[in-house]
Amino acid sequence: MNDFESARQHISNAFAILDGFTAPLVAMRAQVAAWDLSSSTGEHAKAEEHRLRAKELVMRVADSFEDDEPLRKLLLSAPPVRRILEVATSA
Repeated sequence: MNDFESARQHISNAFAILDGFTAPLVAMRAQVAAWDLSSSTGEHAKAEEHRLRAKELVMRVADSFEDDEPLRKLLLSAPPVRRILEVATSA
């Protein structure tokens, strides 16, 4: 099994585990891993699907806070989250 196949299997296992839980930030990290993997293997449409899912998950958490809540601002300014959002605005 090459590294990409192994990574794909691990990510698939993570999604299967997360299916039974409500853990949006953990699920977002799994989506980012899938985004990176799909980008690395040239599957750009699939990569964008994973990025959009990651964005939906992080925005679900962000939207649970009031607009002026410091935790919302902290979440949205975190480097992994900014990466997801910046690609969305620059695409």
